[in-house]
This record gives sequence, C-alpha cells and structure tokens, in this order.
Amino acid sequence: MSRMIMNIKGLSSLMIPRVFFTNKLKNKLSLVQNLKPVELDNIKNRLNYYNNINDFFEVLPIKDIEYASLKDNLLKKTSYSFDFYKVSKYFSKDFKVNKFFYDCATEFKTTITKSRPINSSNVILKLDSRRHFCFLKDNIDFKNKLDLAVFRGACLQQNRIDFMNKFKDSNRLNLGNVIKSNGGGYLSKEEQLKYKFIISLEGWDVATNLKWIMSSNSIAITPRLKYETWFMEGRLIPNEHFLLIKDDFSDIFDVMDNALSNNDLVKNIIRNQNEYIKQFLDFKTEELIGILVLAKYFYFSNQLKLDNFIVDLFKN
Repeated sequence: MSRMIMNIKGLSSLMIPRVFFTNKLKNKLSLVQNLKPVELDNIKNRLNYYNNINDFFEVLPIKDIEYASLKDNLLKKTSYSFDFYKVSKYFSKDFKVNKFFYDCATEFKTTITKSRPINSSNVILKLDSRRHFCFLKDNIDFKNKLDLAVFRGACLQQNRIDFMNKFKDSNRLNLGNVIKSNGGGYLSKEEQLKYKFIISLEGWDVATNLKWIMSSNSIAITPRLKYETWFMEGRLIPNEHFLLIKDDFSDIFDVMDNALSNNDLVKNIIRNQNEYIKQFLDFKTEELIGILVLAKYFYFSNQLKLDNFIVDLFKN
C-alpha cells in the first residue's frame, strides 16, 4: 500500500464519529465466546505475549514517552497513528496511554510500542504495518534459485557497517547499501527472491525484511535476534525458522554450505517459516487480538471494566 493511499484511508476513517465504534466494543469482545477452543487458546496466548501486564497501574507521564489520551494527535499522518487508530477507536477518547511511536530498542514498561527487546515488557501493537507486514508470493522453488546470499539495507548501524566491510569483496554475497549518498544499491524484493539465501540484519530494532523473507521460498540468514514486534520474533527458533550465524558473521559460508548440502534442513525451514506466516493473515483475528491487547491495558490501568469471560483471558 502506498503512503498516499494509507493517508487517504486513515483520514477517511477519522470522518466516522467515534461513538459508532465505541458502541461496537462489546460485540467485538464477545466474538471470543464463539471461537473454537484451539482458536481461543491461540488468541489468549498471543494476547498475553504482546501485553504481559498482570498488575494494576496508573498511566502517568514518563520521561521520553508520549503521555496522551486517545483523542490526541489523531491527524498525525503516520503509519503508526493510523494503525493505532484501527484498534483504539473502539475505546473512549478520554482513555490515557503511554506510547512511543518510533523504532524502539529499549524497555518501557506500561508503554505501547511497535518493537521491544526480546523478553521485555513493552506492550506491543501491530504498528507501521505498511512497512513491516509485507508478505510476498514466491513462485521460484528453492532448488531453482542462485546458490548465493543477498543483502540490501540502509547501513547506518555498526553491525551492518561491519558486515559490509567484512564481505565487500566476496563473490558469494551480493551486497548493497541502499543509502544513495553511499553509492546506492537498490534491488527489488522480486530480484532478491532469485537467491537461495537472504541476509537479515537488525537495524535500530528489528530487521524489516525478515517477515517477507519468511513468506518466500528463500531462507533468511541472521545472527541472534535481539528485538521483536507483533511478529513475535522472540518465538522464532534458529535453524527451524531461519539459519543462525555468529554475531561476528564468521561462519556464514559454513552455514550456507551446510544448507546447500542438506535438503531436509532446507525443506523443514521453508515449511516452518511459511506455516508461521499464516497466523498473521486473517484480518479479523489480527484486529480482535489488537483490541484485546488494548482492553487488557485499559483494564489494568483502571480505565475499563470488563466481563469476567474477557478478564479470564488475561490469566496465564
């Protein structure tokens, strides 16, 4: 979705009176009563993964964090704001939140963010989805791809700079820095899918490309993951969902060679990664989980009363 279309859709949704949505909250929450046990378990599991608050608290100003009511800043033309409104519109405009709508590599308790360090307690919502949740249709079988690895990214962080410097002369890696001031290096996702391996390196927080790589028939190569988003990167298992390399990248060619000679490993990773993607493809489920994440936030901040069947979902 282009930024212009995103803005048009986002602004159009703001033209509908909020009361239209707040009156639907009870019906939205009641949907959980009609779910099959396995579906309910999955939603409960994800809800409490994104929001692991289990104690009552008061929403108060925090240094470096935006403290606002839901009615504030609705006209900010950002992917974060529009994605937040998709689920927050069902709640009272006077409800208060702490939020940090930028790349986030720091733990901020009781704060709504797009990303967080793995095993931290930020409350995660599906934000900046236009950029982060881009899944692809890949018609090229792994066996028909190039026996090489490709990387394209903005190389501003030290880990990416180090990687580029270390392998700039390698004939097994097609590398490019997409910052034009450094010479450019753009390569479309479709072109990158011609390679068996796509390198994924975290930046200010998560690596944006990991999600679309995992929707393909190529395999991601990455060091240990440190950050996560709505995609629950913390639940990905090395060498089951991606190929793990050392933090100093020193074993990358050994890892590639092992995969090229191990058909079972390749088949398992592609099957696992494609299966993992499926849980994010149902719009109604994604919306319901987002609403529940906020409902839990407002419940534990003493701003919202909920029926017991919803409160029971908050118990791990």
